Amino acid sequence: MSRSYNRGPNVNITWATINGQIVSSNQITVYSSSGSKIGAYIPAGQNPLVIVFSGVNPSTVGSGPANIQLVLANGQTVYIATNVTE
Repeated sequence: MSRSYNRGPNVNITWATINGQIVSSNQITVYSSSGSKIGAYIPAGQNPLVIVFSGVNPSTVGSGPANIQLVLANGQTVYIATNVTE
């Protein structure tokens, strides 16, 4: 199994899209694997993370795979393909 770590500094999530639906940073909460609330940023060296999106309309996201785009404050974009859970 391959694991990826953020090797740079902590970086804020500016906004995201889930299957094209825009999500602002105040609707995003990141948690560590131990369940600690981190905020709307990706911490250096943390793996795995749980990202929770609040206020997202489930009917526009659907129940199948979701394509997530995280836009970071450092100008980078992270693309994630995942399944939807409630």
